[in-house]
Amino acid sequence: SWLAAASGIDPAGERRLPTLATVACVYAGLCAPPGASGRAHDLVARFTLLFFVVDDASEGELPDLLAADAAGATFSIGRYTGALRAWLAEFSERERAHPRLRERFAHAYHDYLAARRAEHGQVKRALTIDEHWDFRRRTIFMEPYLDLWMILQGVDLDALAEAPFAEARALAVDLVLLANDLGSAERDSSSGASPDDLNLIHTYARVHHETEAAALERLVVHHNALVERYRAARARAVAERPGPHADNYAEILTGVVEGNVASVLALGARYPGAEPVMKRLLSCRA
Repeated sequence: SWLAAASGIDPAGERRLPTLATVACVYAGLCAPPGASGRAHDLVARFTLLFFVVDDASEGELPDLLAADAAGATFSIGRYTGALRAWLAEFSERERAHPRLRERFAHAYHDYLAARRAEHGQVKRALTIDEHWDFRRRTIFMEPYLDLWMILQGVDLDALAEAPFAEARALAVDLVLLANDLGSAERDSSSGASPDDLNLIHTYARVHHETEAAALERLVVHHNALVERYRAARARAVAERPGPHADNYAEILTGVVEGNVASVLALGARYPGAEPVMKRLLSCRA
């Protein structure tokens, strides 16, 4: 109701919104770092909903959602722009954040929209594995999502050595991407709810001339190897300049990675058949 009211649209014509709102709340709740406030949960849940209305949009809806408005505004998502701008007006923490973090958040959000605009064209191409990874790192929405949590949790970029976190952050993005694709194996199949979505399983199967079942097994092994690398990278980053800001950043990264797996498990209707493979994925906290 908030999204429909803020956008000035008739909620009766937006039948998918209640389901997407539930999905957004699950992700926001399960990905939250320890000690996150109720306000942070609310802001993240609504931002996640704004992501899902674009990410789940049909190809026919995308021209409206992804067209820049006449004034060339950067924060513009078609008929939902009113809700996005209302959300930004409430997100007062953004104005008080470190300038580099604030600018990075905006850039990452706009880059996601640009990648989403191009996604259906990419589906029709025979992407290499590297091209697929590079493109999906932009469409998975992790960069603006992580920066949002950093802003809300008050992480000060001047109070920690952020550069050593680059490896852990990159691995966290890849772990979320990979777990999402593994959990979406049935959803993204030719008979699933999203047969046109990019999924690493399909690309690996094509490139390696193997079945999708074999590609899935290959990617489970790869995921668990990335977890081992993530644990080591996170430990090195925190040790570089230990303190509350480093600890906070590390908890944000781990919370989102672990919360993503937990959300896929909790949302069985959205991710049918995901439970067996999700339970084979190593935890970043082990």
